[in-house]
Amino acid sequence: MMRKFLISRDGNKCNICGKPGTAKKLIVDHVDNDFLNNEKGNLQLCCQSCNIKKNPPHCSKKDVDNFSLSISLSPIPSDLDDSKSYLSSAPDITLENFPIWKNLRSEPLFQKWLWEEMTRKLTMEVAQVINDGANIAKCSSKTTTAYLDKLVYETGPFKVIKVPETGLRMLCWKEKHFPFKEQGKKWSE
Repeated sequence: MMRKFLISRDGNKCNICGKPGTAKKLIVDHVDNDFLNNEKGNLQLCCQSCNIKKNPPHCSKKDVDNFSLSISLSPIPSDLDDSKSYLSSAPDITLENFPIWKNLRSEPLFQKWLWEEMTRKLTMEVAQVINDGANIAKCSSKTTTAYLDKLVYETGPFKVIKVPETGLRMLCWKEKHFPFKEQGKKWSE
């Protein structure tokens, strides 16, 4: 449905090279490469070749646009559909059950909540992060586990340590990302 919206807006072609394509060969691309920016003006269709040239694999920027929306039974969210004609024929389908858009909304909610909690508490039990985060982001605990994995990876701001006495897995800040660096220097002096 997202492809149909973009095709109706921009035509059935790659917005980078201009070559015509079929709906199955075109990829939904974020113009500014920011997967959190889902404004309709930031979305375009492009062919796989142009998408790879724009977002080469293993480049320093996160390549989040190499995915396909070829099969979807859900309509585009109402704020992206200027005519709203499609949604009027299926009013019971909402953003809540549109899986890709739901994930693009839930991950930023989880990250914002976690950043605020970690800034306030400095450490949290991993199980609490996963389960409370799922409630906050309105997604599954499996999904928040995947979101957390991204944040504890090599370049992420957090790390997981295991407390020997209790066996609890705790989330804590990596030193270079600690939000109170200046205070930390004062405390250690």
